Amino acid sequence: MIATSVITGYRASTLSGKSHYLETRTTVWVEEEVPADNPADAARDQAMREAGESTAIPVKKPCFVLGLADATIPTILAGGFSLAVAWLWRRRRLRRSALGQKSSGPV
Repeated sequence: MIATSVITGYRASTLSGKSHYLETRTTVWVEEEVPADNPADAARDQAMREAGESTAIPVKKPCFVLGLADATIPTILAGGFSLAVAWLWRRRRLRRSALGQKSSGPV
């Protein structure tokens, strides 16, 4: 689960250029060059390129990220807590049965 979280976070971070490891999300904002659909926008984009400015605009791209803070770490902690409770319950049950067997012999 940790590996999935790190891999999906890395993929989203390389796609957008920003860190996306902590929160679960299904879309990521990516700066992307979008071709102009009319002559006025094409002229504006050309003027911006000549001035040395970027014409990239933020676009939402589908990209699943399994977050560390809101999914992975709480799940791992809940699983560890469940295992600890099960282990303590089983240990207590085994001790009770072991004590009961020692005292139940013939007198």
